Amino acid sequence: MKDKFNYFKNLPNLMNKELKYTIIIFLAIIIIGWFLRSPISEEEKQEHESYKEYEMLKERDNFPSVDKLHWTHMPLTWSLINPDDCGKIQTKKIYDALEIIENSTDGMVRFAKSNNPDLNTKVDIRFICIDREKLREKENITITCINLTYDYRKERISPYDELIVNKFTQRSEGTSIITINNTLTIWQVCYSNLTDVNLDITNLYQTGESRPIIQGDLIINSTIYTLKSTDNYRICASFPATEIHEILHALGFDHNVDDFMADKIMEDWLAPENYDITHDIMFPYSLTECTDTIKFDKKYVSCLKYIYSNGEQGNCVGVNFLGTYEECNGGYCPEGYSCCDGECLMCEEGYYLANDCYCYPIY
Repeated sequence: MKDKFNYFKNLPNLMNKELKYTIIIFLAIIIIGWFLRSPISEEEKQEHESYKEYEMLKERDNFPSVDKLHWTHMPLTWSLINPDDCGKIQTKKIYDALEIIENSTDGMVRFAKSNNPDLNTKVDIRFICIDREKLREKENITITCINLTYDYRKERISPYDELIVNKFTQRSEGTSIITINNTLTIWQVCYSNLTDVNLDITNLYQTGESRPIIQGDLIINSTIYTLKSTDNYRICASFPATEIHEILHALGFDHNVDDFMADKIMEDWLAPENYDITHDIMFPYSLTECTDTIKFDKKYVSCLKYIYSNGEQGNCVGVNFLGTYEECNGGYCPEGYSCCDGECLMCEEGYYLANDCYCYPIY
């Protein structure tokens, strides 16, 4: 009886000991697990740092109600690097393009020029001027142009298929239509021989190139390469369509159609049903910019107002954004699909999706 009494008397002490042992074992497991854990990879560290940076940017976002790709603030600072390599005409077009965007959006999108135009000064948008003739001489790049004559209504020509440009030893430097009528088409194809030259831009024949840095739904900064107009490189001066096009990329807008669809449209770009597409300022090719693209499309103005009024004005109907899936009927299409009449559609290999939402074979 006495032993039984002593057992119950010491029960609290026994329970305390068991609790202590349990805590010690639990802590030991945690410590051992800590030392045996897998080391954090550099990729995981970068993702963590990137997420922290994104969260900090979101906290400073002046347009939190907007679900579109956007900058966090206004005005956007900008600088012009190597202005002598742009020349007076090209420099003026940059200023004109920025002014047109500001005025069209009633000042909701604003730009502020930096007083320190160098690569070390932090700005939102950096324009870098490139004199193609100077660069071509420095890097010993020779561009050869050949004119192809054919009837566009009866045949389609590829410079690669015709063995004018070799995919493995040469690079296409651009094409342009010299003449087109009911009986004759003269198409100029330009190319250069591939070298180990490290160029700042991917194509010397293009009229510009914009490279925005995107994190989530926010734009961090952007670089726009702008190229000087010379006798060998045509740049139209009547309206800064190219410059507005590249600045809109820096503002997060993508082309109005993808490259595959643009190539198909270019095969019959004079067709009336293609007029609105080819004359959109965000059409991938600058075919019509010099003569016909003389306006800043209202849908882009409306979208910029929507974003930078924090959703109080305008809308983004019909506008494509960089790095995002295509919006469709209140949702988004999976990768590889296109929205047509409110449905996400994708054609089989060897077919393309036309404006009437039907798939047609690629000839």
